[in-house]
Amino acid sequence: MGHLAADAPARIGERMPLLIGLSLAALTLRPQIVGLGPLPPDVQASLGISHAVAP
Repeated sequence: MGHLAADAPARIGERMPLLIGLSLAALTLRPQIVGLGPLPPDVQASLGISHAVAP
């Protein structure tokens, strides 16, 4: 069991670039995702569709 604990820092070090990349992607996409919130009512009004049709 001690062998597995000794490998833990190596596994974390191997995954660090992936974690950094995911964090950067989340930070850069956040404004686009948050900015979509107020748009559905405008889209519904301009297209003349109901709430059930426009997700």
